[in-house]
Amino acid sequence: GETPPPLPYNLLKLQYEASRQFGLLPDQVKEITQTLREKHRLITYNRSDCQYLSDEQHADGPAVIASIEANIPGLDLYAAMADPAIKSRAFNSSKVSAHHAIIPTQSRVDSASLSENERRIYELIAKAYLVQFMPAHTWEKTSLEIEVDGMVFTASSRSTLDKGWRSVHSLGEKDDEEDGEAFPVEAGAQVAVVSGTCVEKETKPKALYTMAAILEDLTRVAQYVQNENMRKALVEKDKGKSGEHGGIGTPATRDEIIKTLFERGFIETRKKGSTVNVVSTKVGQEFYDILPDSARYPDLTAVWHEQQREIERGELDVDSFVNDVVYKLSAEVKRVSETGLGLKIETHACPACGSAMFKKSGSQGAFWSCSGFPHCRNTLPDDNGKPGPKNKLVAVRDPSVVCSLCGKPMNYIEHEKGPFYSCSGYPACKKKYPVKDGKPVYDQDRPIASEIHKCSDCGRGLVRRSGKKGDFWGCSGYPACRKTFPDQDNSPNY
Repeated sequence: GETPPPLPYNLLKLQYEASRQFGLLPDQVKEITQTLREKHRLITYNRSDCQYLSDEQHADGPAVIASIEANIPGLDLYAAMADPAIKSRAFNSSKVSAHHAIIPTQSRVDSASLSENERRIYELIAKAYLVQFMPAHTWEKTSLEIEVDGMVFTASSRSTLDKGWRSVHSLGEKDDEEDGEAFPVEAGAQVAVVSGTCVEKETKPKALYTMAAILEDLTRVAQYVQNENMRKALVEKDKGKSGEHGGIGTPATRDEIIKTLFERGFIETRKKGSTVNVVSTKVGQEFYDILPDSARYPDLTAVWHEQQREIERGELDVDSFVNDVVYKLSAEVKRVSETGLGLKIETHACPACGSAMFKKSGSQGAFWSCSGFPHCRNTLPDDNGKPGPKNKLVAVRDPSVVCSLCGKPMNYIEHEKGPFYSCSGYPACKKKYPVKDGKPVYDQDRPIASEIHKCSDCGRGLVRRSGKKGDFWGCSGYPACRKTFPDQDNSPNY
């Protein structure tokens, strides 16, 4: 058999892969693609929900491949493997909607002008385009059936014949089975049962969400619809849409939906090892409990879709539809006005942006973090279960700033009197740096740099120091410049 290369990205698939590989939030990915499109002109329309390209776009292949090779030197090997004569299933005009898939343009830029995340996202899009001009991944599958006392036991194995496009990038795709060798037996052969075991296991609960899993589930929320007819209607809505199976929202709006849930304090992230899960907060759980069923299940989305279909068929007029929506919402607002929400949980607003704050555990104990992260990075110390004033220290490790005395990373400290950097080696090392314009002011007590002896790398003055192996000369630009020279007769030995 063979596996064709995966289709190019639409926004949702790109957000999914960027979250899986790099931990980027959906709204971050959308902002990055916006910059790649508008500022650098490196990609096509970035909010597309389509994964196909028109047949005419196949002719652009050689020019686009050449641009990819020029823009990202590290992709030259992959670009060389692309054969413009190959035409993948992605080139199908009949499946192109209002927009085609997100692909690289023929524009060229200096890769140094791209940020790390911009380069990451561009490389994902570029690799997904390059594999459209590569052969399929071919494999051989062997199935084995063994009859033992009237019972049939089965096993299967699959081995790769030609990696094809998989030699470039897996793009998150997984083989159906582990790659292995064919079984060394022939049909009809007699085999001996050497041993056997029976293992009892329990079904595990569904894993906690990751950001990538949420994005994927939003494309198939029909599975959570209570009414079977409504479920079918929601699935029917997405008929013909690649990657959509009865979803809510669109690739251009789902990131905003998730962002709003974070900002309102209904969900938060929780890290376990290398995995970052997205979980509901106590506020979110309480709020969910007081909502009517019509708001808790996606059935309402299916109902509205079906009513819109009735409008298209002339069976329902727009005014009746709108009036019904307004009536139900008004009734719910009236109910809440009369009975109240009944939330038992005390919430705490971020003093910087107004979003809800949540208690988290850090390496130095509990602290409160803004749910608007990464847009708002405000943190507060914990004060008996509530956000405290900033007169308590909240430290964040910053590996880019190194202590001039012991060489250890510095901690960025938030304090009511102003931020400063403190050595992570405290209390053994009590080195501190003040902060100005968001940057550390290095070593006001450092020896004066020489006006005669200059660094051969950066031209700054050298400073004579004492080390375990004797005196040496170091650059006064440390840690930005780490050049050192041995001392010889009170002068640096270049």
